[in-house]
Formats: sequence, C-alpha cells, structure tokens
Amino acid sequence: MSLFVKAYILLNLIDIKTVFSKNEDFLDLINYSPLNEDDSLFPLTHRSALYDLRLAYQLQKLELENLWYNYKHDYYYVAAMLAPGRLSYCQNDMTKICTNIKNMNERVQGICTSKTICNHAYNEIMTKIKKTAQELSDEKISEHDKCNKLQMRCFLFERHGMQYLNEKCKKLKESCYNKVRMEVARTLLYDILRGTSGDSGSCIGRLKNVCQLLSQQSPELLTLCMDYTKVCNEFISYSQEECKHFGTQFLSKQEIMTEENCIKWLKICYYVIPDCQNLHSLCRSFRIECSEKGFFYNSKEHNFDLFKNPSTDLDETDIQHTYEKLHDLGIHVTGLEKYSELQVANFLVQEYLVQEYYPGYLQCKKIFDQKCSSIQYLEPIKQMCTSKDSRNLYNVCHDMYAGTRNYCYSLQSKLKQGIWFWWYPDRPLSKEECKEYLLVCYFMHKAITYWLSYDLCKDIRLVCYQAGLERAANMALMKKLNRKLTLENNPESSNNQKNCEKVLIQECKHFMYHSYYILYSCLHPKEACKNLTTFVNSNSKDLEKNLKDTLMDPDYDKCKKYKKECHKLEFYFQSTKKLCGELNTACKNIDEAILLGVNILKKGSDLYNESSCLKHLAEHCRQNSSYSHTVCRDKIKTCNHILKRVSAYCTQLSRYLSHYEVSNNHITHISYSRCASFKYHCKLLKSSCPGSLNNICAEVEKKCNNTSTQTNELNNLIKAFGEGISTHEKCKKKLHKICENSTTKQKMNISCTNINNTCKHLIDHLGKICHGLALKIFK
Repeated sequence: MSLFVKAYILLNLIDIKTVFSKNEDFLDLINYSPLNEDDSLFPLTHRSALYDLRLAYQLQKLELENLWYNYKHDYYYVAAMLAPGRLSYCQNDMTKICTNIKNMNERVQGICTSKTICNHAYNEIMTKIKKTAQELSDEKISEHDKCNKLQMRCFLFERHGMQYLNEKCKKLKESCYNKVRMEVARTLLYDILRGTSGDSGSCIGRLKNVCQLLSQQSPELLTLCMDYTKVCNEFISYSQEECKHFGTQFLSKQEIMTEENCIKWLKICYYVIPDCQNLHSLCRSFRIECSEKGFFYNSKEHNFDLFKNPSTDLDETDIQHTYEKLHDLGIHVTGLEKYSELQVANFLVQEYLVQEYYPGYLQCKKIFDQKCSSIQYLEPIKQMCTSKDSRNLYNVCHDMYAGTRNYCYSLQSKLKQGIWFWWYPDRPLSKEECKEYLLVCYFMHKAITYWLSYDLCKDIRLVCYQAGLERAANMALMKKLNRKLTLENNPESSNNQKNCEKVLIQECKHFMYHSYYILYSCLHPKEACKNLTTFVNSNSKDLEKNLKDTLMDPDYDKCKKYKKECHKLEFYFQSTKKLCGELNTACKNIDEAILLGVNILKKGSDLYNESSCLKHLAEHCRQNSSYSHTVCRDKIKTCNHILKRVSAYCTQLSRYLSHYEVSNNHITHISYSRCASFKYHCKLLKSSCPGSLNNICAEVEKKCNNTSTQTNELNNLIKAFGEGISTHEKCKKKLHKICENSTTKQKMNISCTNINNTCKHLIDHLGKICHGLALKIFK
C-alpha cells in the first residue's frame, strides 16, 4: 500500500480538519531526519554510524591480529619470553622467567610446567621466522593484511631472526605507520563531508570551511586540505561505490521485519546515507513498515543546546577522539602550532617536482605560482603566498636552497651529539625530540635524504613509533592498575616494586592479550614494574605540578583537561588524590558560575563585559539565596568564568552558522527544523557578542521568517485543498485559480510567485507530515 493511500486513510480516520486546525499541532509531526530535509550541520554534529567501523578498519593496521584468537601455538609466547640470542638456552632461561609468572593463567602455566617445550623451540621458532620473511616479500598478500598480521609476527620474532627480518620488518612498520596516519585523516574528512557527494562545489565549500580549523591539527590534514579538489573527487567516487554497496544490501534486507534488522538499517538510513539520494524513498518506506510492526529507531536529538554541550562539532570532538585512538596505539600526532615556512615550502616543492637535484628559487617560484591561488585560503599558507619583496618575488623562496642545506647539516650535527643518534639509530629519542623531528620529517623527508645522502627519517620514525608503542603500553597498564595499586612517594621503594608485580600478574590473566607490548610486560613483570612505577611516578608528579598551577587560577578548559588526567592517576598517590579532590571542588564552583551565567542570559539580560556581568550577578545573588557563597562572594572571578563561556558559546554558534551556504554574505538556505534552535540562541547571545553575531543572526532571522511564512502558506493550502493536491497537475490547477484573486495573491505572495515550485514543495511538505503522522499513530 502506498504511503499516500495509508496517510489518506489515517487522515480520514482522525478527521483531516482536526489534524490541520492548528499549525503548531501538526508542525510537530515534521520531526527532522536526514531522510526528509537537507541540513548542512547534521553531518558535523552527528557521527556516522559506520564511522567507528571505518576508523577501526584503518586502525587494524596497527592494532594487529588478536593474540588470543590467532596465536594459539605456545612457541609464539616462548619467543616473547626469551631474550635475543637465547633460543639455545631455552630451558635454563625459562626456569628463571617462570619463577614469578607460572600461575598467571592456564596458557603460561602450561608453558612453564611443560618438560618438552624447549626441545624443539629453536627449530619451531626459526621455521616461523623464515616463513614470515617469505610472506613479507609476497606481493600477493595485501598491504592491509601485512600490516595487520605480519607486523605482529615482526614484534614476536625479529629479535630472534635479525638476519631474516630486520630490514623487512623496518620497512613494513614505517609503511604501516605512514599509511595509517594518512588514511585516518582521510576517514575523518570523509565523515564530515557526508551529504555533499552529489555536488562537487558543495563538497569543496564544506571542506574549505572545516579546513580553517582542521588544517592545523596534523600535517596529514594540512596536506589533504591543500588538495581539496582531489579529495572531493575521491570522496564522491567513494560515496558512489558505497551507495551501490548499501543499495544491494538494503534490497536484500528491507523485507526482514525484525527489531534487530529495523534498528540496524534505520540507523544506517539516518546517519550514513545522506549521499545516497536513490535510497531515501526506500528508507522512508522501510521506516513506515518497521513502525507498523512496532519497531522504532530513536535518533539522537537533532536540535542542539550550546549550554548543555558547548562543543559538539565533529571537526573538534572527532579529531580528538580519533587521535586519542591513534595515541593508544603508539602514534602521537603533532599539531602545527610550531612549524617553519621553510618546512612547508620544502613539502610543496618536493611534492610537486620530480628531479634528482635540489630545487632552487626558480623551481620554488614555479610551484608557488601554480599552487598559491588554490591554497592561500588557508591562513598558515596565506602569509607565504603574499609575502613578497620589492621586486614581487616570494620571500620564502629566496633562501630555500641555502636555508634547507644549512638546516639539514645542523640537524645532522645535532644528532651526532648527545646520545649519538646519528651513529646509533636504535637509541631512544625523547618525547619532545620525536614531536619535533617527526614534524620535520613529514615536511622535509626528501630534502633531508638528499642533503645527508641517507634516509635519516626512516630511523627517526621507527624509533619514535617504538617509543610510542612502549608508552601506549604503559598508559594502558596505568589505566588498568589505577584504583588497584597504591604507591609510596619514594619511587625507589621495594614495596612499590613488590606490590606492582603482584597486582600486574593478577591483571595480566586476561589483559596480556591486549597487545604485543602488554604481553611482553606481563611475561617480564620485574622489568615492567620497574618501568611502570617510574612512568606513573613521573606522570603523577607532572600532574601534581599542573594541578597546583591550575588551582591558583582554574578555568573551564583546565577543569575539563585535568579531570580526565585525574581519572587516570589520582589513586596511585595520596598527594595526587588530595589535589584531584581540590580540583573537583574548584571545578564544581566554576560549573555553578557558568550555570548562573546561562540563567542570566535566559532572562534576557546582556553579558557583554565585566560591568554588565557584575550588575546582573549582584541582582541574582541578592534574589537567589540558593547560589553558593563562593560564586557570590568573589563576583569578579565569577564574571571572568561567565564571560569566557559566553564568548565560547558565541564562537560555537558563529561556527555552526558558518556551515550554511552563504552567497554575498547572505544565507541562501537554512532548514525549517533548525530555525527554532538558531533563533533561540541568537536571541540569547547576539547582544552579548555583538561583533561576531549581529549580522549573521539578522540573516538567520530573515531567512527563518521567510521559511516560516512559506511553511504557514503551505499548511493553509493543505487545509484548503484537501485531497486535491494528490498530483502535481491538480495542485497547479487549484493554485492558479486561487492566485487569480488579487487580494489572495497579495497575501500569498511567496506561493503565488512561482506556482510550479510551490506545488513541488507542497507535495513534498505533505509527504513529511504524512510520514510524521503515521509514525506517531503507529507509536
């Protein structure tokens, strides 16, 4: 049965005049979903249901195969237990190693009590090493499988078979490291670009908008933002293939009316397929069919509330979520707060020029002439493109040849000092050195290799990746042991070591399968606890120092940051626990101050400077005894917190509105369902942030008023026409007749101006109402 027929029967059952008697009654039926209305903000505030799956697929290259399911053979664990060069001394070494860990779990107990485990250990492990070496060279094995499967075997075996695996494993690790960083950045952008695959211009417009922030979050994102046309073309192709895939799957699943299938596919319909226009009607019909069976998917709240969640943009929260996942896997992504023009200039020139000699001014100028018009929309690049000398020559290109040469030689000299990394490239670099050198290597890899005649950056990446993996393992263990292990303030205390080993062995029963470095730590608890207690002590001391500084002048952002750190560390030391408790108290006072500011705004008061804030705060404190003495006692400090948050609210609202299509500084489209939220927030905030919101909020009000007028006209027409609008031709005929009356034409100016367009909107509008009504009735 068609939706229109169903809707018509339903409308007759409950009396169409009753349904349409008051606009507000049935306008509520137009509940937003991506199936009914285009909305630029939706993909930026709601993560795709498949985003985590896509991200997980990329991260598999670093998460590696699951030890529990894929590494059943005992010799893998023997390899992890024994030190390099000790396979021939298996029995003697295993006896010592098993002393502390033999009761960890059944697997370890079985290995430690076996009298024959070492008889064939050497031959078994060497056979697996040679097989791994062959597979690393096998071009039939995909890059994804090599990263996911063979990388784990590299970790397990390379120490015992350096002559077979060393160079091959290094090459694989570096390739997986670079590939994952870039593909994760691409996955992040693709999710933000949902809904734009039908129009290259829309895709480029949104990408350039979000890139103003994202381009400074990682070098990979900067690279993608500089090549936005290519990114959008690839995204459109990717989306088309994905839509075909979903279409094929959906056709085979849409007849299955089970709760599980309905929830699964309605979730996909809401959050995944804004780019699949051909599937929208299928999704709408499927939603009705599911609702008839009593199965509904409650989507996330569409209308936002800045005061409840002041930062919900995916270009802010998802990048943090994504790079935290990478960090947990040993990759620390560095933002671009500090980088030189020389680095970016090298990247641009080396990326687009293929030549053996190092480019000079003319080659640099050629690339900048070609690229600047398209990339100088990015603030970090604009200065390089516009900074020219009196002869109109690019300043950044003048010293590029000599500057790059000198930088590379100075880097070499630096690495010959200290730990002598130049001579011993397996020695660890500090966290800060990795942060600096990894950024340099991203932008200047080719230049450094050219000038030093050696691929120094490969060594830097591998050493920093290794350090990151070890640090990630320590972080995972630190989270796991928090609340279960208490340490004395003396880091050298024998009790700390003893207690750590005891708790670690207990927790490793299942946790040892988490990753290779966790496995290694569990199998060597004495070494692991020595490193872990030092790591926890160092992190706790850093946190305590930051907490002491924060408590002198706390604010909302510091609270958000250090409360998360406290969650990881507060129970190891009593001193840390005490400071975290003080932070919680201070943060509660700040939250109360911010809530008070919101209440002031909701009463229609302005909070544009300290003077206005103090005036309203004094009045509120006088009238409301429920507010704490702390908030009302130090009014200047309270106003400082309030005004910072108000500024953040205004910035966020301004950014939300910037996502809508703008032509000649005018908003050309804003969805009906968004208007209530935007008008509400504009009303509360525009007087408190006049510089940033006055113009754009005036545009919102104008556009929303027009949309509201048009919607009311459509509603009136529905009431007047009844079933007479079942087809486009009937609608046109009716509307032409009504618009012949000059008085009516004047009242219904928008609808009568373009009758063809009005009828298109009218039928579409009725369809939304029918969907909403049917869903409400079935519910």
